[in-house]
Amino acid sequence: MVIALVLAIGLVDGCPIPSNKRTIPALLPAVKEMRVLRTQVLAPLRPVRDGFRLHQLWKLFPTASLNQYRMWVEGRAGRDGAWQILYRPLDPEHTFKRDEIEYRRLRGAWNPGRSARRGYASFVKWVAGEVFNARPDFDEVRVRMEKIRVNPREGKFESTGKFQYERSRRRAREREKPVVEPAAPIEEPEP
Repeated sequence: MVIALVLAIGLVDGCPIPSNKRTIPALLPAVKEMRVLRTQVLAPLRPVRDGFRLHQLWKLFPTASLNQYRMWVEGRAGRDGAWQILYRPLDPEHTFKRDEIEYRRLRGAWNPGRSARRGYASFVKWVAGEVFNARPDFDEVRVRMEKIRVNPREGKFESTGKFQYERSRRRAREREKPVVEPAAPIEEPEP
């Protein structure tokens, strides 16, 4: 019974009602009625709702904005070499480590919202290590986020040509140890 009550409160309270700014003027009266109806239904349950914090005031997808990011993982040989794209989402030609990078638990380390994630530097270090293992010809790896604008009506996105959160890693080179000639044994004079 308690579980059903909690679910009912969550269902009514979590029902998405658009803001007045996002509502077509012809539908504005209906949206206002929905808000009033929700308030009336929840009024007798308010002590339970507030006591157990059963309200849904946070957004499920806080970064669900038309302005998003698209990651580029690139590598190059030498400082003057041209950058080669290794991975880019929704690009069938550049799929390096796609399954691992797009795995939902790993995505939380690199997918930016309003800023870069805390795990972004560690992610760059990991992906650079993977590139260096797979491509001995590459000396440097760069990860950066392309700013894009989503066009939901067409199911596409457009590039803005701008990048953010750029991080690079260079391959660690082993230091050469100096060659030390072994000392010749000291010959003792003959008696």
